[in-house]
Amino acid sequence: MQVNQTIKDNNGHRWEIFLENSFPRLKQLQLCFDMPIDDIHLRINLILTSFSSFNIRWPIGHMIWRPHSNKTRFKLFTLPYAFDTLKLSTSNSRLFNNINYEKNFKSVKKIVLDATQGTINDITQQLIYLLKHYCIKTNILQIQNIVLPNTDTLNISSKIMNITFYHIKHLIINECDGRLFPIIFSLTPCLTILSVTGPLLLKYFLKIPSPNISYLIRIKTLELNCMQMDRQNRLNRLLNNLPILFPYLEHLTIDINSKLYVDLKIIKTILDIFKLISLKIQRTNKYILDKYTQDDRQVRNYLEIHSFRLKHSETYEIICKDSQLEIWL
Repeated sequence: MQVNQTIKDNNGHRWEIFLENSFPRLKQLQLCFDMPIDDIHLRINLILTSFSSFNIRWPIGHMIWRPHSNKTRFKLFTLPYAFDTLKLSTSNSRLFNNINYEKNFKSVKKIVLDATQGTINDITQQLIYLLKHYCIKTNILQIQNIVLPNTDTLNISSKIMNITFYHIKHLIINECDGRLFPIIFSLTPCLTILSVTGPLLLKYFLKIPSPNISYLIRIKTLELNCMQMDRQNRLNRLLNNLPILFPYLEHLTIDINSKLYVDLKIIKTILDIFKLISLKIQRTNKYILDKYTQDDRQVRNYLEIHSFRLKHSETYEIICKDSQLEIWL
């Protein structure tokens, strides 16, 4: 039996009675309970004591974490951890409190770091420790809501930083200080997939003076969420600069705010500059050419006639309908 959910009832005795009455022949249990708790330091021993009888049949682990909402959460799970996603925060002084947890998280394919505050040193060291000792098979790293001090800089010995995690292939960033990007990329040399928001790219990668972003050339697949962008000039600036930021893209997906339009000349340029295998534009059906709105048929005709890449491709497919444009080459 496998259970992974947020609960309000944190009494282990009641859960044990429920499981025994509902599943009298239960042989295997894999669970993860995530619960918001006030006064955690006063209540944690009572909660753990109530779940102590579980340890006879199913070893129990736990951790305390504080997501961006600043509401302390308590995560309780059977060991070994049986789920593919592990969500935690770097605001903890320690990610785990029991050294015996090591190698109990081999099932984790995706780590979600939801951090409210921390220093570059703290977050970097915790990330290295987590990937090195716990989630050794993780291939997706998601980072969100990280806030760093304005004057913070990396001050870690080269010995600590001289480590790489080749299994990390995909980085998802919802909100993060750009100063962490070079560190993450240096730790993950096989990272080729990036999911990121448009405002974040504008804020950190297209600022003046431009930072060193040479590590972005490794990205082959980009999933770009521009739903938060509500100004046409910002969207156009971002799309025009994609070939500079990511010169070796093969797969590009862009979600666009339905209030904005897509300039077909920019799309044609993206097609002709990149050696794309696939291009997807989602959430909008507004396409403009020289200030005139184009319907689905006109979009297809324009690209087929004017795109150098399409004219010289032996095979391609264009799908333009239902607020989505897809081009496969």
